[in-house]
Amino acid sequence: MAKKILMTTMSLDIGGAETHIAELCRALAQDGYAVTVASAGGVYEELLRRAGVRHVALPLAGKRPKQVLAAYRGLYRLIREEKFDVVHAHARIPAFICGILAKRLHFRFVTTAHGTFSVAPPWKLISNWGEKTLAVSYDIKDYLIRNYHLPHDNIALTVNGIDTRRFCPEGAAEDVVREFSLPASDHRVLYVARLDRFYSVGIRSLLLAAESLSRTFADFQLVIVGDGDDAEAIRAEADRINAAARRPVVTMTGRRTDVEKFCAWAQVAVGVSRSILEAMSAGCLAVLSGAQGALGILDASTLPAALETNFTCRGYRCANSARIRRDLLTLFSMSERERAEMRAFNRKVVEEHYSIRRMAEDAERLYASLPPVRPDGGKIVISGYYGFSNLGDDSLLQVILEQMRDRYPQAEYCVLSRRPAATARTYLVDSVGRFSLFAVRRALKGAKLLVFGGGSQLQSVTSSRSLTYYLFLLRTARKMGVRTALLANGLGPFSTQKDCDRVAKELSATDLITLRDSGSLKKLREFGVTHDRALFAADPAFLMRPADAGWCAHLLRAAGVEPGQPYFAVNLRTWRKLDPEAESRIADFCVRLSAKTGWKPVFISMHAEKDLDLCSAAARRCNGALLYDLSPAECRTVVGGAQLVCAMRLHLLIYAVSAAVPVLGLSYDPKIDAFFSDIGRPDCLSASDLSAGRLLDLANRAMASDRESLRAVSRAFCQKAEIGMEKIRPLLEEN
Repeated sequence: MAKKILMTTMSLDIGGAETHIAELCRALAQDGYAVTVASAGGVYEELLRRAGVRHVALPLAGKRPKQVLAAYRGLYRLIREEKFDVVHAHARIPAFICGILAKRLHFRFVTTAHGTFSVAPPWKLISNWGEKTLAVSYDIKDYLIRNYHLPHDNIALTVNGIDTRRFCPEGAAEDVVREFSLPASDHRVLYVARLDRFYSVGIRSLLLAAESLSRTFADFQLVIVGDGDDAEAIRAEADRINAAARRPVVTMTGRRTDVEKFCAWAQVAVGVSRSILEAMSAGCLAVLSGAQGALGILDASTLPAALETNFTCRGYRCANSARIRRDLLTLFSMSERERAEMRAFNRKVVEEHYSIRRMAEDAERLYASLPPVRPDGGKIVISGYYGFSNLGDDSLLQVILEQMRDRYPQAEYCVLSRRPAATARTYLVDSVGRFSLFAVRRALKGAKLLVFGGGSQLQSVTSSRSLTYYLFLLRTARKMGVRTALLANGLGPFSTQKDCDRVAKELSATDLITLRDSGSLKKLREFGVTHDRALFAADPAFLMRPADAGWCAHLLRAAGVEPGQPYFAVNLRTWRKLDPEAESRIADFCVRLSAKTGWKPVFISMHAEKDLDLCSAAARRCNGALLYDLSPAECRTVVGGAQLVCAMRLHLLIYAVSAAVPVLGLSYDPKIDAFFSDIGRPDCLSASDLSAGRLLDLANRAMASDRESLRAVSRAFCQKAEIGMEKIRPLLEEN
């Protein structure tokens, strides 16, 4: 049965977000989804009806308490009766109401962020961005992270999909030419936008430019399509220009649903966002200029910035009338061949980056990533060093949940964490405090399986208390009839023989033991644990899925790495035996490697408390870039794009190997040495004895590695990580 989706928005009147919703609903309906839209209604109701999408009228556009209450009651009844699989909100008021209802009715809830809004305390307080969010541009994703602290990987990127069949170069304009008596002209300009006071900066500058151009070209024409609370003031200005020119220079059409006909009429479109993309799809030349910024003529040089802001130009200086006039004159002065090439370029941009198909697939992928509301496949409790803001351990939890949900989608997951609320929010799981023994016992009650999810949980060199805690978990689970599994754990080091004996006793009764390195497996055998459910399986981080490449390129640009600029990744962390001159020696190494290769050093901090100060100081010394507060998937993508990785952190090294990037390890722990031994690489240096010369020699050796052999290692270890995940299946299937 097709998934049932409820879309909620304020209204369906003409606007960029409303058009996005209408096109998305049509595409989802074509893909077999049962889609219902709840809103205050508008011109797109008929379009949705023809597409087989039901509309339910509710007062979602009102801000008064009485209207909000009525909308709440209407949505409550609708959602309770229909039992939608996903509720998808597209505006602040509907999202606020749906957020309250989600806690009461327990449905999967997502949102789309179409723009940026006030973050003043009253408005920020009522903002709800759902369990996961779609953002229509990089700067909106930045805004959500910066102002609402949403988990990076819970914000997916999408586009304003354009119907390229409707907006096409072959479109006909005869109807609107007759309706508005538009005379023949070689200088035709179109502006489509909501004519509200907030957006008036762009149109007023364009009107001044039009007045000037009407004196330069006797046939210059500007058509303005749209309506809003500033329309009358704009009409008065247009009438003044027409009276001064003694001809209809500016034509205002009001609100229209046949915008494609005006795009077919125009030569040049001025504007931003969806309206400019529709015009580009129809073959218009484009001048990017709006109320929030301007980039000028769209061409290969301005395209990266346009894509980054989803063609809104947010963050760029607004254009004055002189700049708009200059851009229009430039386009009018081009040869027909140059114009034809630019029209083809514009159309191709829309087809490659802004298709309705991609918009629908983005939403469908987001829906598919949501866990079931009522899981019925048993409970799995996951233990690890989670909730401590350590990117390496967080990456383990993320990839373990991704892989296990792929294999066991109906299971219920509960994670033991230092910060259970944050863990629950980020990973959409149940989570309890790892130090609350009563809560842990409640979590284990009725569970099918306790999984130790990666890391070095069974060791005592940092603290014997932590070892006692983890052994307590295993013992408690076993006594409660819960099966136990170690998933790609490291084993040791241990401070005393007594600790070894305690571990050996508990592991002898553990149902499944997969270890992340052969040294740990050897140690397990030395403990006398030899049952057939103990094996070597690679770290789950080998299976980390990369984040969106365009988004990570945006992060690199923000840090100072230009598009296409090659870079190498570096990481340092505090350690009691770290070379006292490590910071300066690493910086010296980076300067020398950059001078030789032209690559920019990019320092990556994986843990603010232990990495950030060292990485930041070293980056300053060598004019390097600094990235911090990355998500695991973002880190994987950034590392995967590097020419070389030089790091102390195990998971940075794992990401590099999984992406077949040459690696240089700085060992501070036996697990680093064990990792390099298992992958068969000699490029590892003790972090207690660094020198720029030795680092450079090892880097040269690593860079000389055969890429095919690196890819072979990557494939082999990814397969080993898969095996570890698959070994869990029998434990869930057995009674």
